[in-house]
Amino acid sequence: MKKYLFLLIALGLAACETAQNGIDSIDTNVNLEDDVITGEELISFLDAQKGEFDDIEFVEALTNKGLMQRYHLQNIDIISPDLLTEMLKNIYGSEYTTKFVFSPDGTCYHYYRELAKGGYDESFMEEDGYIYMTSEPLKWNYDAEKNCLTTVDQYGNTSTSVILYFDGEKAYYSGAIGRESQWLSYSKDVNNGEYIESNYGLLEMVDDRSCWSCDKPRSMEAMRWFNIEAGDAHAHMIEQVTATTNEIDDDAFLDKLYNSAINLCPDTSVVEDGCSYHKTYVYSVKDDFMIWSLPQTILNHLVVFMEDNTARCCSTYYNYKLFSSIAEQKDCYELDDKVYASLEWRYDADTNTIFSCNDKAQAEVIYFDGDIAILRGSLFGGIALSFPMNSDYDYFIFDFNREDRAKVMEEYPIDITEWI
Repeated sequence: MKKYLFLLIALGLAACETAQNGIDSIDTNVNLEDDVITGEELISFLDAQKGEFDDIEFVEALTNKGLMQRYHLQNIDIISPDLLTEMLKNIYGSEYTTKFVFSPDGTCYHYYRELAKGGYDESFMEEDGYIYMTSEPLKWNYDAEKNCLTTVDQYGNTSTSVILYFDGEKAYYSGAIGRESQWLSYSKDVNNGEYIESNYGLLEMVDDRSCWSCDKPRSMEAMRWFNIEAGDAHAHMIEQVTATTNEIDDDAFLDKLYNSAINLCPDTSVVEDGCSYHKTYVYSVKDDFMIWSLPQTILNHLVVFMEDNTARCCSTYYNYKLFSSIAEQKDCYELDDKVYASLEWRYDADTNTIFSCNDKAQAEVIYFDGDIAILRGSLFGGIALSFPMNSDYDYFIFDFNREDRAKVMEEYPIDITEWI
């Protein structure tokens, strides 16, 4: 099959200048002969109008149709349309995984769907096997003079695209729309909202403006980037606790600690109403922005605090072998063996603080009601295992009724402290 240019082919469109994105100019007169995609349809598609289209008709379609994305690729991709369709169906279950819906009031949504096998928990999937997501309401603007379509979220993260072609049924663009080229770290897009001129996409105008067959898609920001949702009871508790000063009964706290086991992993059996994620016990904060999180090291997933100022940090041998410095990768245990390593810790009643990792890790008890304790800081050391990284500090929810201490100690009998 003959190869054709996937990119601009000297359409000669005006540059899109957006100070917020740091875009000074977009070179639209580039002959990208080395960056190709096959398909005669694309060549005829681009040759038809040479970049000339009616902006009023485009905005009319934008606000009355759904924009189903056919593809969004980098210009380095060399692939035939047939192979592209097959690849998308094999990975995502459909060649159409993204849809944009723009409204006349200046808001828009980025819808996305993916088969549960893509790495998300199958409990989140709908009856058709897909997990459906929606972005938060985004704001949009179209500059007709520059054919420039921008979308921006509540934190100021912006995506910019240049519309290269529109015929009433299809639109061809460079750059990005909505969330498709963003990656949020806390509230900031690590891609800095820059115009990505090497990314190109094809949209098809469809009558359906819904999120396919899903009435209640899950939050894209919560599922992809750990943003907190309204139904998160633990997050609400943290907000309330941090707004007040709480007296800690040190003796009662230690008594609970010595008679419990602390599990900080998400409870995969519970998804609270109004949440797109499992019940959570760790929250991370950076620049005063809090997200739901995961245990940061293999040493604080499941912990049994002992009265001799040691703590049994329980996990599987596989996790310890993979994420710690076990000498010479000892082969005396099976990978699924349940093991623990003993680490030292101490509690300072004057500051209500648990010290660990040679006092380098400090977690202050800021709330205790007999059943739940909330700690703020860091807990134990080790190799960071889970996203997110580089938080300023974390909140830990100690639920003293979640685990049976005796049962945990029985299930994790193997001491591998000497290998750590």
